Amino acid sequence: MSLLLRFTKFLTSLPSHIFTWKFLFKSLIFIPLITIATFLLLWFYLSTESIPNLFSFEEAQKYTYDYIIVGGGTAGCILASRLSENGDASVLLIESGSTFSPLAMIPFLTSQQQRSRNDWRLETVTQKHSSFGFRDQIQFLPRGKGLGGSSQLNYLLHFDGAKKDLRRWQAHGAELWDFDDTPTDMYTKNDCSEDTCSADGQKKGPKVSQSTLLKTFLRTTSISYDYSLLSSTFIDGSDELHRKNISNLEYYLAKYNTDKGLRHTTYHAYLKPTFSRQNLKILLSTRVHRVLFNKKTAVGVLATEDYFKSAPKKIYAAKEVILAAGAFHTPQILKLSGVGPVKELKRYDINLVHNSPMVGRNLYDHMSMPIYVSVSEKMSITRDKVLSVKEILKYLLSGGGIFSNFGVIGYLYDTDNDHGTGIFGVGSIDETFLGQISNAEQQIFRANFPFYNDTKKEGFVLLNTCYQPLSRGTVRLQSNRIHDSPDIDPNYLENQDDVDCLIRAIRLAMDLIATDAFKAVNAKIHWPQFTQCNNFITYSADDEMNVTDRYLECIIRVGALTAHHPGGSCSIGKSPNSALDSHMRVRGVRRLRVTDASIIPSPVSGHPHTSVAAMAEWASRLILYDA
Repeated sequence: MSLLLRFTKFLTSLPSHIFTWKFLFKSLIFIPLITIATFLLLWFYLSTESIPNLFSFEEAQKYTYDYIIVGGGTAGCILASRLSENGDASVLLIESGSTFSPLAMIPFLTSQQQRSRNDWRLETVTQKHSSFGFRDQIQFLPRGKGLGGSSQLNYLLHFDGAKKDLRRWQAHGAELWDFDDTPTDMYTKNDCSEDTCSADGQKKGPKVSQSTLLKTFLRTTSISYDYSLLSSTFIDGSDELHRKNISNLEYYLAKYNTDKGLRHTTYHAYLKPTFSRQNLKILLSTRVHRVLFNKKTAVGVLATEDYFKSAPKKIYAAKEVILAAGAFHTPQILKLSGVGPVKELKRYDINLVHNSPMVGRNLYDHMSMPIYVSVSEKMSITRDKVLSVKEILKYLLSGGGIFSNFGVIGYLYDTDNDHGTGIFGVGSIDETFLGQISNAEQQIFRANFPFYNDTKKEGFVLLNTCYQPLSRGTVRLQSNRIHDSPDIDPNYLENQDDVDCLIRAIRLAMDLIATDAFKAVNAKIHWPQFTQCNNFITYSADDEMNVTDRYLECIIRVGALTAHHPGGSCSIGKSPNSALDSHMRVRGVRRLRVTDASIIPSPVSGHPHTSVAAMAEWASRLILYDA
């Protein structure tokens, strides 16, 4: 029984007079106490999770496993589930973190996980072409540390997939990826229907996504047209643009990987149903230093318990080692293992196993330029609403309301030119918290969000994005020690085409706000007045601001934010110098494979979570096929 259903059953079992208006009116003093008590119960339920197949570090060293998976994130959870389906195969899943805070389950509180113990707290090196409004020109890069990985602290938007992306990946060398043609028996085991089959082959499990290309067992929840005035206004405005034949537009309301108001990740859909399997063992709070090789064959890993409080120990694999540590840590582990650019390995006295020049290169990420829009109608999320007893009880009793989603309403996408804008339906932005986790300078934050101190302000943020950026960066070593974070340089906006693409995205957003639908709610764009960009601001004769391309380029280079969608740093390719072959095997060595966002050759045209999940499904089939 789900958490919220248990709460509902508990509350409805209480005497009916508790919920009469007369009683509540006489007992207002108890409402805050009831709310606090309910939250404590919620915390208790979310905190009490038993993982029967946990292994201690000492126990793990006693055995040899068929498969060792490094990283319990989006891909790692799926691999552990799929590879352990055959009871004859032994699987060890190693995760650096532990389990996540109960707050991670509540969608709207997702930002609370950033810069916490469940975040690797990574950051970029100083950027040369962007981030001029951020302290030291550095962007923070939140990455999840714990079972579920970054899917436990990101916005978990479900993206159905784009055929253009798939064709690009195939052209780069991922010829075997064909999510169009994924066999149905992958999702219909044990005579389950698509609506009832779980990842573990049991009925009443997670519903299969109805996406066309990317089929997973992740449950999805969609924002409806009548969810709010903002959602209906967005669709009505997009309809207007579509009728005007402005480019080849696609627009849709947001879909989330949530279930009954709670986050639903690959950890919940795939890994949890496997907890009773005797052939799957899970090792937490354990850091893998490097992959062990016998000549050029991967034979295991060298790992440390509890963050270097003990000496590194060897754990052996009989069939394969699979790295699923993410776009930043996977290339770091490969290089520390002796697989990477020979000059970089030599600099840090790392024994060369194979010269692989593309490991740590081809790093990409999305950037978004936020633009604030105020409205006159009650149609958005405000701090006053978030803190209201009404919203808290609504979430606890029904799993609905503000807390049940991530605040994103929908997306408008120009498919011809790979840019678009998203609607983040938050009117009052909290400077104290969001300013800190973005690393933006105070003046920049306040210029971007001019009503930062107004807890009742209605409005929303346009998140303008270029979905196929051309700029490429690197992940390099700082030292030959795993506990030194890698040097991460996404090289944001190095390519001028990325700036031009973002400018087109902003102009598309301007067209949206100029529609009759948004005029009806008095939508007004508040252009950021960055000090660095004042020279590019001019006004027309009627005192209207001229929004020139030079001004837009300036605010983009000053204020654009990472969308936290890194990938490509160990990508598949046709060239012998590429990091991986089409089976996701590391070139130049044997029995070593990579399965995470780092392998995808070019960006996903949306949120990458579902794409990584679908890719991990495909990888598990290739691994078993190659065995």
